Amino acid sequence: MNTTENTLKLIGRPGNQPTIKYFENNGMLARFSFFTLEKVLQDDGSTRWKTKWHNVVAWGKVAEEVSRQVKKGVKMVIVGKTNEEKYTDNKGVVRTTQEIVLYNLSVLDKEPA
Repeated sequence: MNTTENTLKLIGRPGNQPTIKYFENNGMLARFSFFTLEKVLQDDGSTRWKTKWHNVVAWGKVAEEVSRQVKKGVKMVIVGKTNEEKYTDNKGVVRTTQEIVLYNLSVLDKEPA
């Protein structure tokens, strides 16, 4: 049987403080940006670091954990899945955005970089 799984694990840092939204049914949503660094080999043999940005969303209990633990610049491990959303912008153009739906997080270093 050939199976696949949409799970990813990233080590990086939040680029901002999370924004938290509360709902009438006691639901909770947290959003934040997260960056990782990728080492890129140049044509001349040297290397440089390239910053990759990710949009992260968390719901419910995971969002509560985000509100307690996620601080801008703190080194973390996040585990989640990729999710693609389509929307129509104000000019009527259909756009696609990708986000990470967070399942779990661990703080590696409590001091921001």
